[in-house]
Amino acid sequence: MINPRWLALFSFFLATMLPVWARVGGGESYSGGGYSSSSSSSSSSGSSYSGGSSSDGEAIGFILELLIRLVIYYPKIGIPLVIGIAVAFYYYSKSSGTDRAFNALKNWSAANSVERRKPPRMNELKLRDPNFSPTLFLDFVNSVYSKLLLGSGGDLSEIGGYLKDQIRTRMESAPGGVKAIIIGSTRLVNIHRTKTSEMVEIEFESNLSLEAGDELYVVDRVVFMRGLGVKTNPPETVYALSCPHCGNNEGIGKDGRCAFCQEIVNDGRWGWTLAEFQRSKSTPKPPVVLSSGGIEIGTDMPTERSSNLLADLAGLKERDPGFEQEAFLDLARQTFLTLQQAWTEMKWEKARPLETDDLFQQHHYWIESYRRMGFRNVLEDVQVTDIHFSQVSTDPYFEGITVRIFASMKDYTVRANDGRVLSGSPNQIRKFSEYWTFVRRAGVTSKQRDAARCPSCGAPLDKVTHVGVCEYCQAKLTRGDFDWILSRIEQDEAYYL
Repeated sequence: MINPRWLALFSFFLATMLPVWARVGGGESYSGGGYSSSSSSSSSSGSSYSGGSSSDGEAIGFILELLIRLVIYYPKIGIPLVIGIAVAFYYYSKSSGTDRAFNALKNWSAANSVERRKPPRMNELKLRDPNFSPTLFLDFVNSVYSKLLLGSGGDLSEIGGYLKDQIRTRMESAPGGVKAIIIGSTRLVNIHRTKTSEMVEIEFESNLSLEAGDELYVVDRVVFMRGLGVKTNPPETVYALSCPHCGNNEGIGKDGRCAFCQEIVNDGRWGWTLAEFQRSKSTPKPPVVLSSGGIEIGTDMPTERSSNLLADLAGLKERDPGFEQEAFLDLARQTFLTLQQAWTEMKWEKARPLETDDLFQQHHYWIESYRRMGFRNVLEDVQVTDIHFSQVSTDPYFEGITVRIFASMKDYTVRANDGRVLSGSPNQIRKFSEYWTFVRRAGVTSKQRDAARCPSCGAPLDKVTHVGVCEYCQAKLTRGDFDWILSRIEQDEAYYL
């Protein structure tokens, strides 16, 4: 009889070799971490893919010892297993460079998974700030972070009102060289309060394009702080990153003083200020997302519904008499199907009018990652089987609706040049569900419109820029100023009210 301990260890060894899942919302978290389902999860301090370590040697030794014991004591299991490994190694050694690169990235992704944690409730920030808006806050921190990296090594006066003196000095004297950034994930890690201030710790996972032509994958931890009782500024001030005290947008001096109002504005008295910045991981190896099949973890969990859902839907109808539940569910369904098609075709410009800037950047990163590596994630036979309302949220500037979408599809990854299947199966259906959140500006009302036309001017959506501006009317379409827009996708096991 096989020793249960050895069987358990061997089962664990096999489990760690399974791929993480792809598709638009389900698997494309960086390194298999974040809010998405993944087959492996390690701490955020995991080493980058660099060719091995002492722990790698110990692991190999353990596996060899396990195989020897199986061959000696359980030959009926050990011998076929060794033969199978030998055959697999033979084919691996004969495989192409693309195949080896794919396998290397798969191993890298497993080794560098960012630990999935239950995040703190962002609504905690409303306790002392009735103006707080999660949508506006995420837009703000992403914008400051992006401009910080792009402006490193140069003048950071544009965001000087939102940087502590030591951060600005440090980053202006840094080497710089970042010409483009795509944020793949923004995670709220911790909320901490003292007697005089509150601090929010955030983890970013990003892909940086350097002026030297290299690509860099990084994990950065930042802390934003502000004084207790400070209220959120209106969206116009936040989006412009102008002086948080007077709204002037002509830049802030190195001492944090606004030239117009003469106030020192980077000390947290008027708004959020970036107080800490730390790079916890950096590697030239980008992560990769693979495909799988079967029923995804969490799909059979009951739908999370707000206890006030019916009343909140009724309140939304009262504020917006044109709102119809069935029409909204149809919008969610069409958005879901359009995004899956754009993903498979690797034409993410089709999704530009349907997503907020933050979410678009995340998905655009993965499209470019697949393209760069010569892979394509194929989604076929996509079906939306059901949609449930989960909650309605409101704040002074935005309102949102979260729905749970149940769907099924074939999900597999191929080599782009010859269509060879690398992971997943073109014959196996994957069933899953996700929570999708749509937002729009407070006060916007429902109206009949063609989903293929600009909600501002009615022109075709064939000329929407990378930053979400309609070239016909110059309206910004991706902030919910005209209609509902997708802002967040969360997995069953990570979503909570």
